Amino acid sequence: MSDKEYKKLLKQYHKLSDRHILVVETDMPYPDVLKVVALSDKIRKAGNELVSLMRKNYDQLMRTKKYRKLLKLYGNTEDKDKLKALANQLNDMQKSYNVTWDFCRTSMIPIGKKYSIDAVFALTKAEDIWRGMEKERLYYRAMDRSRRATNPQNYNPDGTIKKGKKTWKYSNHYKKLKAKHAELCRINAVNRQLAINEDANYLRSLGDTFVTEPKNASKLMKRAKKTTVNSKGKFNKKKRFGKSIKNRCPSGFQTTVEKKFKVTGGAYIEVSNNYRASQYDHTADDYIKKKLSDRLYRLRDGTLVQRDWYSSFLLYCYDYRTQDIDKDKCITDFGRCYDKEKALIAWIKANHIKILNSGIKVA
Repeated sequence: MSDKEYKKLLKQYHKLSDRHILVVETDMPYPDVLKVVALSDKIRKAGNELVSLMRKNYDQLMRTKKYRKLLKLYGNTEDKDKLKALANQLNDMQKSYNVTWDFCRTSMIPIGKKYSIDAVFALTKAEDIWRGMEKERLYYRAMDRSRRATNPQNYNPDGTIKKGKKTWKYSNHYKKLKAKHAELCRINAVNRQLAINEDANYLRSLGDTFVTEPKNASKLMKRAKKTTVNSKGKFNKKKRFGKSIKNRCPSGFQTTVEKKFKVTGGAYIEVSNNYRASQYDHTADDYIKKKLSDRLYRLRDGTLVQRDWYSSFLLYCYDYRTQDIDKDKCITDFGRCYDKEKALIAWIKANHIKILNSGIKVA
């Protein structure tokens, strides 16, 4: 076999498998087995941290109207020159939102050092994570193309879905793509549960009491019933937080934390629905309704607070006897806790950490 033929066969093999795997059986001493398990756990933790970072950037990119419009135009255009121009615009937006392989690779370097992982293992894990994100995006687009090609009668000329009752047909190619996507979702679900367990263990190490609001994920998933119009005269979308809940699993997180605290002798407390931590203002001793978009706001005395932090502070001021907000504790402890909040926000800005929906602007 010549070198040319060998390279051709190797290239075909790489299309099916981009990783050479060597399986061996060996007798290892028990201490070495523990070292391998510990290394595997470190690699998994580093991978979960990188997944969280890349997922945040990807979700932020997909929320932009410009990117979604470019994707739609790219899928409906057949002219090669236009396709190339649209592809360049999509790539530029991906670079601006740090959804690139280069960003994924460089982000893994400090994470790998944090967990004391060898550079080879860190780079391999980064490749797996990037490939997983690419696959999920490509599967969605391939499934959409297949569905449109098989059911042209269900689409309008502009590419939108027709209203009313429709019959859908799915090709064998679509079913195979759906099975691959389901397997990818299964792997993501397992990684998500492992990450939740790690967070629950960390929270348990911080204290013995966990105070939180009731689980309301099922309510947040429901579509809005009322049809509303924004300031520009356009109809607001009725969809809410379904995809975000799927990716983050808040109810599963709360259930895991509850089990962890109760099993280990801690206290898990869910406040009542009328606690309303996000609406109370201790400086005015009154409940003041705010918009969901108000992530930073001022209290009645003019103090600027971050919404999520202030809600957690009010949960910290929970009174076990009255099962309500301890107003005296709010007054006495606010200054000390507020100094910590300002220091945290300053650290976030200094390290250029983007936290979605926080209202904290990072240059």
